[in-house]
Amino acid sequence: MQPLHLDFKPSYRLASMLAGMGLMATVILIAMPILWPIKLSLSILVIAAVIYAIAKYALLILPASMVMLTVNPQNKLEAALKSGVRLTDVGVCAETVVSPYLTVIRLQQKNAPWRKRVFKISLVVMPDSVDSTSFRKLRTWLRWGTNSL
Repeated sequence: MQPLHLDFKPSYRLASMLAGMGLMATVILIAMPILWPIKLSLSILVIAAVIYAIAKYALLILPASMVMLTVNPQNKLEAALKSGVRLTDVGVCAETVVSPYLTVIRLQQKNAPWRKRVFKISLVVMPDSVDSTSFRKLRTWLRWGTNSL
């Protein structure tokens, strides 16, 4: 297999989808027959979670955002975070989802402390976050070339 190198860029399609879902959830919360202080606090939590998700997964501006993924000829993964941390010895988990319009890669460090093994790393890849050839190669590799954990 040839090496595969992906440099991720911000996905404005994912950002708009997350913002729309957050707006719908907030409207549903406001329409519920519960007390206003509860509605307000739950709406603030939903909005904060949506802002975090957009910043981390769509715009890639947080230090924990994944900005690079490399698959070498031996099917070994290497990833890099925005903070500069390089993750080596990373494996793809079985709960990874691959489709033509959305790919969610669940990664786990193989020789990591128990906390990092319980809380896996997620990577959301949309077609507009990488070039089309790399996206196709990534989806093919995830379906046929991985050894899931």
